[in-house]
Amino acid sequence: MTRILTRDEDFDFRAAYWSDIQSLLYNALPQTMFLWGHKFLSFTMSQDESNVKVKTLVVETQETVEIEGDLLIAADGCLSSIRKTFLPDFKLRFEIRV
Repeated sequence: MTRILTRDEDFDFRAAYWSDIQSLLYNALPQTMFLWGHKFLSFTMSQDESNVKVKTLVVETQETVEIEGDLLIAADGCLSSIRKTFLPDFKLRFEIRV
């Protein structure tokens, strides 16, 4: 069961416990979908918003790489650098619901 922490009615935004989201994704997706040891730097969406290009830093080698995909999931916790990039003025409001 995923526990929802907060919801923004205007944006249809939900925040959940990181461990719940990480566990659901880890168990549902192929292992090749996960890139451990990468630090998010930036992302851009295609003109038609059909895919996303993410720039990351490979921590072990300090190499910068770009990865293209259909979807970017910001499951990087409450201090999400991805969310801050996508929604720079968004302020989290915390309310615990079970």
